[in-house]
Amino acid sequence: MAKSNASGDERAVSWYPGHMLKAQKRLAEDAKQVDVVLELRDARLPLLSGNPEIQRIIGPKARLVLFNKASLADPQRTAAWTRYFAAQGLRCLFLDADSQKALNLILPHVDALVAPLVERYRARDIRPPQPRLMIVGMPNVGKSTLINRLIHSHRQKVAPMPGVTRQAVWVNLKQRYQLMDTPGVMLPRIAREEDALRLTWIGSIKDTILGAERAALALLQYILSEAPADLAQWMDASIGVPGPADILDRVGTQRGMLGPGGNVNRNLAAEWLLHHYRDGQLGRYTFEPPPERGQ
Repeated sequence: MAKSNASGDERAVSWYPGHMLKAQKRLAEDAKQVDVVLELRDARLPLLSGNPEIQRIIGPKARLVLFNKASLADPQRTAAWTRYFAAQGLRCLFLDADSQKALNLILPHVDALVAPLVERYRARDIRPPQPRLMIVGMPNVGKSTLINRLIHSHRQKVAPMPGVTRQAVWVNLKQRYQLMDTPGVMLPRIAREEDALRLTWIGSIKDTILGAERAALALLQYILSEAPADLAQWMDASIGVPGPADILDRVGTQRGMLGPGGNVNRNLAAEWLLHHYRDGQLGRYTFEPPPERGQ
């Protein structure tokens, strides 16, 4: 459910389904059972896709932050974010959860994080138990996709919509770790309408909350302002690039998405456009620049 509270050009957006409130409470209990937390975010929104509630819940536990869908993010901004987080002392990786490289990238970092725990057991001549890992993150950042890649199976249910995983699930990882998948925990309140739109673009908020047409028009406006050449190449540079509404109408007309009277069904056109953006067909964008020094 979305609620609006006008404040200038900004609106506060609340979207906190009941199952997510339960998931957050359960997450606090499950976190007590694990040794290392793998926090998954989206590389296109490195800060906004990180839920402060998750950080509060896990407290001082060892943490590795994984920025998924790096192949959809702007590579120059990814390099800038990498430098920023290194300066902050944050252990992190930019990757693609569905890539063959994910496992080889992640496990060496996990080994380093659990090493002190293993050594404490061995110092007491106790055989170390399998360390327990937890994957946490907002909806649709790719947690189940990552687990499928790590365990080389399709055990977890994966779908292109937020909130598919509804309960914590333990799986065995390479006979070395116990790995827990958890339901996505959404921000309880999004202060800015701009942030809600950007979370919709990456799929963490369902299109129906703000409306597919509204989200698609805002995305097109962003691309027109940041990278108009991408749209010119995607559409047809020879006929120019119109405004966002005209682009949606052109998409709908070309694909026969017409309603009564031959008018374009912009909602269908918007859904088509958002889907193709999320598949990487409209270019690579990072919607947050790294903070300036001192911020």
